[in-house]
Amino acid sequence: MRMHRALIWVVGTIALLPALLVAIWLISAFVFITGIGSTWTGQNIETSQSRGNVIVDALEWYKNTNGHYPRSLDELAPEYVTAIEPPTAGEGKWHYDVDADLSNFTLAFGTAHDSQYLDQGSRRFSSGDPTWRTDSISLPED
Repeated sequence: MRMHRALIWVVGTIALLPALLVAIWLISAFVFITGIGSTWTGQNIETSQSRGNVIVDALEWYKNTNGHYPRSLDELAPEYVTAIEPPTAGEGKWHYDVDADLSNFTLAFGTAHDSQYLDQGSRRFSSGDPTWRTDSISLPED
């Protein structure tokens, strides 16, 4: 009788294993889709854009002083901005691109899904269009 109960328990456990794996997969998909635990909250986006605006102001100040935008954000500190604070949304780093003639720039934050683009929903600010935009963004080649 004990052997029979043990066999029923083993078979029942094995039968429930696929259901358990499906449940784990569904919970993982829900967390991924809803962004639970994500940095993409309204507060983080607002903070990131606010920090970005400080950088944009420093970039414009740099251009007014030097006649062109800097080649990298590192050239701004400490003279034009105390420190470059990272964005709190996305992957937590700025993507800065400047034209070859240093006349226009793009500042962006988001989540890079490969080496060429920031994901849909990333935010960018361009010197030619001075508002934060939401879209996928091409990244400069390193």
